[in-house]
Amino acid sequence: MAKELLVGLSFSDATAQMAILEIQSGTNEIRFVEEYEKKSDSEVWFLDHVIGLKERGFGRLSSISVAFDNNSAFLHSFPLDGTFTQSEQNEQVHWELSQLIADFRPNDYINDIHILRTNAREQVWDVLAVSLRRSLVYGMQEILSQEKLDLRLVDTNHFGAQAAMLMIHPDVKRKTVGLAGFTGNRIDVGILTKGRLTDYRYSTGTDVTEITKFLQAIVNEFVATEIMVHGTGATFDLTKALRSSLSVNITMLNPFRKMRVSSSFRGFDKFIGYEHRFAACVGSALRR
Repeated sequence: MAKELLVGLSFSDATAQMAILEIQSGTNEIRFVEEYEKKSDSEVWFLDHVIGLKERGFGRLSSISVAFDNNSAFLHSFPLDGTFTQSEQNEQVHWELSQLIADFRPNDYINDIHILRTNAREQVWDVLAVSLRRSLVYGMQEILSQEKLDLRLVDTNHFGAQAAMLMIHPDVKRKTVGLAGFTGNRIDVGILTKGRLTDYRYSTGTDVTEITKFLQAIVNEFVATEIMVHGTGATFDLTKALRSSLSVNITMLNPFRKMRVSSSFRGFDKFIGYEHRFAACVGSALRR
């Protein structure tokens, strides 16, 4: 297998994470990791540290994948008639989004639909729609093309972290678990049943008591055995409080757990204990 250098990028609120991974013969190596703050008013500010990346001595970069902040995307779950034609399904998706997005115009957005559950008897699907502004994606592509970087995947933080979880913890494919992403004032929770996303919910707020109630209700409803945590808002104090209050195991998702650190990268130690902040960018880089 030829060597690949994959770049994963994620952002939430005003903080971005980047990881450069070397993939060769089934071995994943960490070549570089960094986290940086927003310094410009550009809506694609998270690309600032990508500019000039090829001149920083990493060699030929194969591709870049970007995981968007869940607040920068629109995520909405709803029932969809399984008997609809593709055209009719698109119409319903557009109608659902028009109820959430002011002045919604279908051509302004790129949509991705994930089927969560199906009801064969009633021919109804529960789906999750993920929508991104087309202008934002095109603006990002323009900057990356100037850097001669191939944009391989546009993701969200949830799906990037989900990919990392499934790679690092393959045992979750045998049980029901929650994947909880924390940013400044938002909690996104996906429920995975035997490795498949079957439900998705989110809440806002920073009160620990309310967060605990929100997560415990999900645990009770789906009989989840564990919650894996990621994101910049997953502080040690919050995690400690969740572990003492919830009735399930709380695991900090470490996307680097099965990787070796390149001998040329000497700054990894400062990220030890904060690996969960990089789950989305690493998962997006490796996601196929």
